Amino acid sequence: MIGTPRRGPYNRYTQAQPTIRKFPVSKIVKAHIGNNYPTPANLNINWCYGSAIVAAMLIQIISGLVLATFYVPTSAEAYKQILEVTRIVNYGNDIRYLHRTNVSRIFIFRYRHIARGLFYGSYRKQKSA
Repeated sequence: MIGTPRRGPYNRYTQAQPTIRKFPVSKIVKAHIGNNYPTPANLNINWCYGSAIVAAMLIQIISGLVLATFYVPTSAEAYKQILEVTRIVNYGNDIRYLHRTNVSRIFIFRYRHIARGLFYGSYRKQKSA
């Protein structure tokens, strides 16, 4: 019949079970993270911008420290060192690009975090029950 689930171990409602049978780590993770923790019904992607800002800041600090090891702060050598980082150092161009674009991510996450607070009214006093 059309629309009825198939019988057996591989119907659309139990597709995750073969993975759980193969890997015992999946059982442990499912038992720990499963539906055991109470979460609010309105939990969505908009509630993760604060931690995204922290992660972006950590990436910014680490990539900045890596780039600082190659940088010489004199006006005569600074541009030469930037060219050296992008052309000679292994993955230097990737680290520099990550450091440069991560600033935009931080500001995007920051303004989305502020907009979420304004949209959900987080600045208002809570109603007492």
